[in-house]
Amino acid sequence: DYGNTLMRVSYTFDVSTPKKQTVLRNIVESNLGELDDGELLIHADPDRDKVMEAIYQYAQLVAKVSNIDILSRETVKSMFYDYLNDFVMSGLQNFRVERGFHPTNDRELEVDYMIQGGSRPIYLFGVNGDTKASRTVISCLTFQKKAIPFRSVIVHEDLNALTGFNRRQITNVSDKQFFTFPDFKEQGADYLARECCA
Repeated sequence: DYGNTLMRVSYTFDVSTPKKQTVLRNIVESNLGELDDGELLIHADPDRDKVMEAIYQYAQLVAKVSNIDILSRETVKSMFYDYLNDFVMSGLQNFRVERGFHPTNDRELEVDYMIQGGSRPIYLFGVNGDTKASRTVISCLTFQKKAIPFRSVIVHEDLNALTGFNRRQITNVSDKQFFTFPDFKEQGADYLARECCA
């Protein structure tokens, strides 16, 4: 295709990060294609039947790569923690941040990010679904029971994607929630600055 497919894709979707490139490569490889310096290729045996089969396969490959909506959804869904980590480690560099913090000897109870400042540290958790929500609730309740001083901040990929039970539980144990990552990106630094000065 002489790079035409990826050129069209680039108008609306930037395939520049390693994670996005991995998603693209996986789509190409799962459709028996090859990516060579921006060109989509499929190798075919010169036998007539094999050439026709390769043409059909190639059309499917181009259609899948061109369907930017699917690629975007797959990428965004799989990149919540990457986006969160990038923002916390670069956008919140004015704060003292420790990644993968363990307030107790139990290695299962991990805080995604501990932010120092103020009278109590802030324990920041990223939550992308019910499983992580349950683990976060258990961690916060355990820390509270052990009388560990902290404030909990929850950043959701999408709060509405959680079951009603998990929404209620996490609301009951957390001090502050951001319902989506864009909310946290917009308001998180200001909120943390206020908390760290308290």
